[in-house]
Amino acid sequence: AVGCGTAATPGGPATPAPAKATTAVKVYFHKGTADGQIAAVTRTVPRTSAVATAALSQLLAGPTAAERGAGYWSWFSGKTAGMLNSARISGGVGYADFRDFRAVIPNASTSAGSAALLAQLDHTFMQFPSVTKTVYSFNGDVAAFYEWLQLVPPAPGLTTTVNVFFHKNIDSPPVAV
Repeated sequence: AVGCGTAATPGGPATPAPAKATTAVKVYFHKGTADGQIAAVTRTVPRTSAVATAALSQLLAGPTAAERGAGYWSWFSGKTAGMLNSARISGGVGYADFRDFRAVIPNASTSAGSAALLAQLDHTFMQFPSVTKTVYSFNGDVAAFYEWLQLVPPAPGLTTTVNVFFHKNIDSPPVAV
């Protein structure tokens, strides 16, 4: 080929495509029984500096078939994939805004369901040392997210880490990666 320095020989070996840069992120799902422990799986994504966004996007895609086969489970699935509007970290608080997925996973609003959902969200988001608290919203509406889970939303300007109070397996912050 002109200008590329070498020419391919017809019928010769194909030149391998250059490897794409990737980033490994951890995603936290439940493993085992309904009250199972939170456990991390590692996913590989295209290289990005927005690792919290990448991790939350992977969480919302739910466990893969292989992960489900290994005993991981989640409220999140292919139906919630792509429903992350934005994620940002400011002043130690991780903010994630989602498209409204209440109709997709309505049973997450039970007390056990909300604890499981928040445990997975919080562990995935709080793996980053700069995140010490979390606030979630549906299309910018913080109250709608927490009211769906039958929880009191954080007051404006304040945050809460409700996972500590609702999930028995969370005794300390997740380990940073």
